[in-house]
Amino acid sequence: MVQEFFKLFLFKSNLILRGKYIIFLFENKQKLDKLKEKIKSSDRIFLFLDYDGTLTRLRKNPLDAVLSKGKIKVLKRLSLNKNIILTVVSGRTLSNLLKVSGIDFPAKINIAGTHGAELLIKNKPHCFLKKTHLKIIKIIKKDIENLLQDYPCFQIEDKNISFAVHYRNCSKSELKIIPKIRKLIEHCTEKKAIKILVMKKVFEVMPLNINKGKIIEIIKRESDTQDKSLTICIGDDKTDEFLFKNNAGGINIKVAKTFDADSLASFYLKNTIEVFNFLKILLDKLMYFQ
Repeated sequence: MVQEFFKLFLFKSNLILRGKYIIFLFENKQKLDKLKEKIKSSDRIFLFLDYDGTLTRLRKNPLDAVLSKGKIKVLKRLSLNKNIILTVVSGRTLSNLLKVSGIDFPAKINIAGTHGAELLIKNKPHCFLKKTHLKIIKIIKKDIENLLQDYPCFQIEDKNISFAVHYRNCSKSELKIIPKIRKLIEHCTEKKAIKILVMKKVFEVMPLNINKGKIIEIIKRESDTQDKSLTICIGDDKTDEFLFKNNAGGINIKVAKTFDADSLASFYLKNTIEVFNFLKILLDKLMYFQ
């Protein structure tokens, strides 16, 4: 017990020394109240929300990650507030996200799929990234498919611009093939403008010039607002760090139950329930300024 306490003390001390003491919002009333005032004093809120792990719990079957009617109601209320510019950013393709999520009001919000390679602004397709290096990506995908013929637990998701390899349902013995997959990818991507995104039980191969963070600049440019604005980004995965990186002057919130010393987030929410509690606070603070 003493040893565990000492380890935790050293860990927190290290974060403080690095100027990075991380705060769980619903466990720190003072910080939460300051955040509420900051939100209330802003004329416009740019809100960027990840989907899986943030708006909905991670599921073994990605098709089961459906939003409840209550969650959709909250998102719809956010979309109707003229002081909030809502953008859902996901690694899923746009078609998959719209189908699974149940979001039936795309004309009211912005939706970015495939980590930002696809974008709908108020239901209008917005093309800003060149579909480069697709040939090499298709070659890598074919090689991995051949390698995994005897491993049905792996699921390869073709997103056209990229592809993802899911292994959430694999056993420990089956996971031993992963180093071979990584070696194959690294060999093919050497000196190529291709990157590997490693996430929770999934990795993805995609063009180097794609990341979620670029969406912030595009949405703000399209909005062309001169108001006093505040940007809030909420996400749970490594890919969401690109959002946090491009939002240095705003509020970055990570969804996790434990500290992550490598994250650029300054605040934490423990789960999707706390995420929606925070979104309700956002609505409450802005409802009188519509």
